[in-house]
Amino acid sequence: METERECRDALARLSAHFSLVLSDEQLTQLLQYARMVMRWRTITNLTAAATELAFINAHIADSLAVIPHMEAGRWLDAGSGAGLPGMVAAIAEPRLDMILVEPRERRSRFLRQVVIELELANVEIECVRLEALRLPGAVAGIVSRAFGSLSEFVEAASSACTGNTRLVAMKGQVDEVDLAAAASVAGPAQVIELDVPTFSNRHVVIFERC
Repeated sequence: METERECRDALARLSAHFSLVLSDEQLTQLLQYARMVMRWRTITNLTAAATELAFINAHIADSLAVIPHMEAGRWLDAGSGAGLPGMVAAIAEPRLDMILVEPRERRSRFLRQVVIELELANVEIECVRLEALRLPGAVAGIVSRAFGSLSEFVEAASSACTGNTRLVAMKGQVDEVDLAAAASVAGPAQVIELDVPTFSNRHVVIFERC
């Protein structure tokens, strides 16, 4: 079993890799979050990762990678699941006000517990499908990591778009047919290759103004 120092060192290396400057408190919060995921995973099927270090190297690493593509402001994390990438983004970048949208009650309950235990003032949880979400005011962007196809994502996100909302979708290999279908709804997209340790093929697809 890995030690807490090994996990903290891994987080420090990953944050440096993505040019993110995290305080000791932020690293501790990410460690606490990873620990909570592992503690809850058998109850809520949060992750297939077997250890905290495996969860950090795969899922937290991947979530850190998208933060440079999220400008400060109010964001939705569509289909947040275990809190990826929204919970990680909220911890690592306090200028992001994250609303984690997760329709499954058990997972939403877990996310609320993380907010309580880590005392995260910049995170809200909404237990609802993205298509049914109704919020006052505008959001700067909507991010997704495992929502489905690009076309499904932009279609579901359309009700929350204000004409000035950035859509950010994390993908492995980008399907050109799916990309074209999504662009017909959300406009032209920018596809950026991500350098994520332990991933051989990772991209972020950005629709600038939905």
